[in-house]
Amino acid sequence: MTTDPDDTELVPVLVPRRLLEAVNAYVASAGEPMPRIPLWLWEVADFRALRHDLRPSTARMITIFDALAAEPDVRISGTRLSNATGLRRGEIRGAFSGFTRVCRTLRAAGELEWPVLWELGPSAQDGQRTEVHYTMPAALAQRWHESGDDDTVGPVSQ
Repeated sequence: MTTDPDDTELVPVLVPRRLLEAVNAYVASAGEPMPRIPLWLWEVADFRALRHDLRPSTARMITIFDALAAEPDVRISGTRLSNATGLRRGEIRGAFSGFTRVCRTLRAAGELEWPVLWELGPSAQDGQRTEVHYTMPAALAQRWHESGDDDTVGPVSQ
């Protein structure tokens, strides 16, 4: 136990109300890593919360989820996903990177895993052997559709 006054002094911290529970859980865990919540446990309420997140990377993820949910259980290459969403492949990678941070804030109990499976597969790009392929499981695609009025971009074209 330390007697350093800086370690015991309480300081006011302004936190958006929607993040208060997650911040409290983090502080209570004394900075321990949050447990990971499996992708199968995404609920309609989690997807609804995501739809109301105002970050630009989340807006891109909504577009990506619309495309993936239009073809549940289908492996879709990054190239096809890019063509379907109008996002460059780098924007898709960036959106998923930002999405990891969003997944840490949706539930106080832990970090949700992505509701999308990914794996390396053959690439349709010239000079590139592999690229990431994404799949949204059917059960999660159904919850995505239930979570709001989604204007899907339609099935991803070949």
